[in-house]
Amino acid sequence: MNKHKVILSFAIALLSFVHTTGFCAESIGLLEEKEPGVIDWAKGIVQAKGISAPIKKDAGNSQTNSPKALSEAKNDARRKLLKTVKRVKIDSKRSVGDMADKNKTIMAQIKGMVYDAEELEKLRKYMSDGSVEVLLQMKLYGGFSQLILPKEIRQIEAIKQIKPGANSGADNTNSASERYTGLLVDARKIEAKPALVLKILDENLEEVFGPAYVSREFVVQQGMAAYYTDMQSAKADPRVANYPLIVKALRTDWPSRCDIVISNTDASKLKSASHHLQFLKESRVIIVLSPP
Repeated sequence: MNKHKVILSFAIALLSFVHTTGFCAESIGLLEEKEPGVIDWAKGIVQAKGISAPIKKDAGNSQTNSPKALSEAKNDARRKLLKTVKRVKIDSKRSVGDMADKNKTIMAQIKGMVYDAEELEKLRKYMSDGSVEVLLQMKLYGGFSQLILPKEIRQIEAIKQIKPGANSGADNTNSASERYTGLLVDARKIEAKPALVLKILDENLEEVFGPAYVSREFVVQQGMAAYYTDMQSAKADPRVANYPLIVKALRTDWPSRCDIVISNTDASKLKSASHHLQFLKESRVIIVLSPP
């Protein structure tokens, strides 16, 4: 009986924690904590909480309707959100902060996006001391990606598909590989880190996926890759559809740990798939990492 009570208490505590933290509570992707906020690398969003100062009871303000406290909480969240956004890794060499600190125009545009960040009103909290807590979130895709992505990620024209049998001398041994609908990299056993722009290399460090393979329109819309910590959830993501090519990561680069090395054998499978240029162009790639 006592054992059952302990289990029940633990379950209640766990549910309470998920509910009260608020950060990406519904996400099943990779959540990276970047003090003072969180990056959801599956959904492509950054979140940060803000809280106002307590309101004195004799001030005549209602703790559930204080525009000043709400404004103060949002401004606090904006400050934290900006700090978190600046810590997002662009690639193996740079963060958003590195770029923004060198370009006042980019910094001003990022600040504008942060100021316009959406509040998740259903998670707004009015505290007993009169303070207000809010949660703001900002998308890493769309306008932000268009601003931050390096110029080498360009628009790629439509890829002409070669129909099987069109060439009478074609080798049909790769017919199975032609069904691949995406790329899923199992990197749970290496210490890799997520980034907006990544490279996948073979053992000779030749690039098999990277900025040259993706079309800017798709990267702007959905990011270059999604990151998960659970293989089943990753497989269920429509991004890689029904039949992804699944490969294992061997190692990552140091010290940035953003680029991933796969075996030459797996790299050959990717190169031999006649459709691989299309699904890579559309950035239909998922990386599965160990939980932080």
